[in-house]
Amino acid sequence: MQIRVPTRQDEKKINDFILGILKDNVPTPISNIEQSFYAKNGAIFTAEENGEVEGLIAACPKNDETLSVNYYLVNENSRKYNSQMINIVINFARRLYYKTIEVDLVYKMPDDLFNSI
Repeated sequence: MQIRVPTRQDEKKINDFILGILKDNVPTPISNIEQSFYAKNGAIFTAEENGEVEGLIAACPKNDETLSVNYYLVNENSRKYNSQMINIVINFARRLYYKTIEVDLVYKMPDDLFNSI
């Protein structure tokens, strides 16, 4: 498994992954990663195995002191990577001197997703 910073070329793969998990609860698709995350001092990371997206975490600043996690999804079979993905965002926040991290997801979690945790 590899956790990496995706590029614009990965957007379709990322959106297919989101659609596969959220089904009918999909927010507006992620587009223009550079402008949506990196240009706003945010970050997006994907966990990949065998070239397939298995997890996604993305965050943008809410204000000068707070980083807000907007996306956090992990395939059911890849939940063993949860702590690694969360630690990446924590370390990102520390490097940029954020004092607080909050979760403010841009989608509603499907009810059946909680049953598999």
